[in-house]
Amino acid sequence: MKVSIIVNCHNGEKYLEECLESIKKQTYKNYEVIFFDNNSYDKSKIIFKGYENEKFKYFRCDKKKNLYDARNEALIECSGEIITFLDVDDTWHEDKLSEQIKIFKSHIDVDLIYTDYILRDEYKKKNKKILLKKINKDLTNNLLKNTKIALLTVAVRKKTLEKINFRFDPDYNIIGDFDLLIKLSFNAKFYHQKLISATYRYHSSSETNKNFIKLIEELKNWKNKNLENKLSEHKFIIIDSVSFYKEINVFKIKPDLILWYGWSELINTEIIDNFFSVMLHPSPLPKFRGGSPIQNQIINGKLDSAVSIFKISEKLDEGDIIYQKYLSLEGELSKIFSEITKIGTKLSIKMINNFKNLKLKKQDNSVATYYSRRKPSQSEITIEDLKSLSSLELHNKIRCLQDPYPNAFIRDKDGNKLFIIKSKVN
Repeated sequence: MKVSIIVNCHNGEKYLEECLESIKKQTYKNYEVIFFDNNSYDKSKIIFKGYENEKFKYFRCDKKKNLYDARNEALIECSGEIITFLDVDDTWHEDKLSEQIKIFKSHIDVDLIYTDYILRDEYKKKNKKILLKKINKDLTNNLLKNTKIALLTVAVRKKTLEKINFRFDPDYNIIGDFDLLIKLSFNAKFYHQKLISATYRYHSSSETNKNFIKLIEELKNWKNKNLENKLSEHKFIIIDSVSFYKEINVFKIKPDLILWYGWSELINTEIIDNFFSVMLHPSPLPKFRGGSPIQNQIINGKLDSAVSIFKISEKLDEGDIIYQKYLSLEGELSKIFSEITKIGTKLSIKMINNFKNLKLKKQDNSVATYYSRRKPSQSEITIEDLKSLSSLELHNKIRCLQDPYPNAFIRDKDGNKLFIIKSKVN
C-alpha cells in the first residue's frame, strides 16, 4: 500500500531538514514524497536536492500560489493509494505511517485516520500533548463545533477523495484543512487512532498566523458555499466592510444573525433593534471597552485577556456577553492575532450551531474601563518616554505596534523617523 506524502514549501529552509529527516526515518518505506516548491527564493531547493531520489520528487512553480492551490498541484502528482500531508515546519514520529497502514489494512471500511499530536510553541519553548477523542456520532456537527484535528496527522484513501472529486478550494489561504474535513465528514468514515504521531510547530511565520479579518472573509466565503444550504438552519451574514454593507439590504435579507466582525463604524439603531447583531472584541469585557483594545492592554502591562463575543447594544461595547474565552497577550503581535483568529473561529461556529440556545450574561458596568482608538502620532517614542519608562514598558510599546499597525519610531535630529520593528528585554 503506497503512501503519497505532500510537502508544500515556500521559503522553508529554517525547519526543512528536520521535516525531511522525519520522513526518511519512517519505519514504513513504501512511500513517495511530492515536494512542491512554491517559488521559494531561499535555500529550500538546495536542501531538498540533498534528499532527492526516486522517492523524494521535486516540483516547482515559478509564480507563488496560495497554499491550497499549491496543495492541488501536488495532489495531481500523487500516485499512492493513501494521501498524507506534512508541511516543512512540522515533523512526523517514526512509526506514524506504519501504524496508520495497519489500520487501513485491518479496517477496509475506514476512509480517514487522524491521531493525537504534540503542539510545539516556539515562543514559549514548550510542548503540549493534544489528545483527541473518538467522534461516535453526528460527525459533521461535532467538527463544526470544535475540531482540533491537525492535517499533518491525517491519512486518507485516495479513492475517498476521488469519490467526491475533492480539490482544495484555491480561494482559501487559511481554512482549507477545515473545508476538507467537513466535506469528507458527510460520507467518509473517520477513525481516531490513539497515537501521538506528529509534532506541529507553532510560530509567527506559519501560514495559519493570518489576521482575523482575512479569516472572517474566508469563513464568509465558506458559509456562502456550504452552511446556508447544508449545515445551518439559521440565516446569517458577516459584515466586515463598509463597501459590503452598502451592497446589501439587511431588511430584505432578514437574517437571523448578523456578525459585525472587523467593524469600527456606528451601526444604525434600527438594525440593532430588529436583528440579533454580534461583535467580537479582544478584551475581557467590560474592561478595555473602546478602540485599540490589544494595544491599550499591552501598553498597560496586561498579559491576561480574553476574546469576547457580545450582542450589540446602542452603547459602546456594553451588550450582553455570549461567549468569553481566555487570551494570552504574551509574545509578538502576530502570535496574539493568530490566537484571536483561532478562538474567534471556534466561538463563532459554536454560536451559529447553538443559536437557539444561547445564554447571555449582562456586563458589570461598575468595573468597566474605556479607552480611545490610538493615533499614528502615539507610536512615537519620545525623549520623555526614554527618561520615564522602564525597559519592559518600552518593549511593550514596541511589540504592540508591530505590523499591521503603525510601527513605533524615534526621530533623528532632522525629524526623520527611524522605525523600531522588534525589541528584546534582557
